[in-house]
Amino acid sequence: PEGTRRFLLALLMACVVGGGLGLGALAFMKSYERFQVAKSSETVVVYMTQGKTAYDNGDYDKARILFENAKSNDKEGEKREQINYSLAATYIQLGQKALEAKLWKDAQNWFDKALNFAPDSLIANARNGRAQALEQLGLKDEAQSDRAFVNGKSSRAPDTLPATSPMSAPLSSEQVYGRYRQEAQSLIEEGDTLEKQGDLTGARGKWIEALGKAPGDTPEHSAAKERIDRTRSDPHF
Repeated sequence: PEGTRRFLLALLMACVVGGGLGLGALAFMKSYERFQVAKSSETVVVYMTQGKTAYDNGDYDKARILFENAKSNDKEGEKREQINYSLAATYIQLGQKALEAKLWKDAQNWFDKALNFAPDSLIANARNGRAQALEQLGLKDEAQSDRAFVNGKSSRAPDTLPATSPMSAPLSSEQVYGRYRQEAQSLIEEGDTLEKQGDLTGARGKWIEALGKAPGDTPEHSAAKERIDRTRSDPHF
């Protein structure tokens, strides 16, 4: 997308012209990592939103793929709880489908997967389903163990995922671009305050960090670079 291309080019400019090659490269890498985290979070939300739609429509195979993609992209674990719940519920539904088709081993495998992620509210669901599969496979003792655990607890997987799931709108590349401009401006102001207090080293650190955040075609980038250049020859630095 154009916004992403623009943002990455701006970061590259920070590397080339900002505070020397070493400082510029460091700022570039830090900013690129933050940008990647933001894009990863955006991707997770997209997968979760699409997965919920597929689940609610009864397309559990598609929902499984989408939720698994969400989990693999959730690098920071920000939506771990929601993803795990969604995966467990989906695996339970797939297990129920396998039971209906008399695919006992497949059913056991789906319920086993569900139990790897299930919160307390879904454990009984998964173990009740697994007990049915185990019984058909002739594993009576294991089935009885699951049934003893359930012991009257709820054994129904949700027909739809909770409407209260914290689904935030994904950030566009332009929104990410704007957010880094705001963060850069805040860092510039913090640096200005430190300069007034006589802490030039601290001030330059803030401006260099701002240079790494600010896209290269923005006033924030120019302001940070001007401050760095202005103080580079200061005899007290």
